[in-house]
Amino acid sequence: METRWFYEIKDLDEPNSTLMNTSNTDVSIKSFYNKFKPNISDFQSNIITQWVITPFLNPEEGQSFQIPVPSKELLIYINDNIAGYFETVKGIYEDNILTMMRLSDLKVEYGNILRTNYSMNKNFINPVIRDFYLNNDFKVNPFGKIEAVDYEIIIEEFRKIATIQSNKSIDETLWEFLKRTHIEREGYIILSPQSWRFNNNLINSRFLEYISRYANRVILTVNKLNQHVRAVEIR
Repeated sequence: METRWFYEIKDLDEPNSTLMNTSNTDVSIKSFYNKFKPNISDFQSNIITQWVITPFLNPEEGQSFQIPVPSKELLIYINDNIAGYFETVKGIYEDNILTMMRLSDLKVEYGNILRTNYSMNKNFINPVIRDFYLNNDFKVNPFGKIEAVDYEIIIEEFRKIATIQSNKSIDETLWEFLKRTHIEREGYIILSPQSWRFNNNLINSRFLEYISRYANRVILTVNKLNQHVRAVEIR
């Protein structure tokens, strides 16, 4: 890797967080019933809905997606655009205040429709989402040894050599969603991309190019034994 768009971090510092200590918090869980019936054309045009639902198109037993709920407006958005795709929707309460929505068990009929549409037209799912969740070029042994190392992307250098997309095609709503639900509260978000290998091909990553437009810092955690990118931390 000759182009220096990253550097190794020996001691990764802790991000700044506005969250309070919840060690003495009373936690409870409540099931939600949602009457919303999704419209598939809305799925194709909504990058946030795609972000939440696409990982369920490669189903794994026990899979769930948790969304922090910092405002009533976000709860309404989840109920109106996302929750109806799932059989199981639960709210997590801390001291009787709703703080998290947990979504699991994608409804079979919607899963089948979405998979069929995607198989017929790859552009049915936004390329930023496809790059993160649907990359199958690199197979990882889940039982392999791990020796982790952190690399921080030098954002200015990365953007000089990355495949830059037209500003007209950029949908900022996914970034705003990640910022409101995680980054503003916790100081960061850690995500696990699907089958990424750490090499110069990452300069073509649509997801990294998208995130590099907005993030202050982007850190990759890599298993240096096989170059698998285990996590992307965004601050």
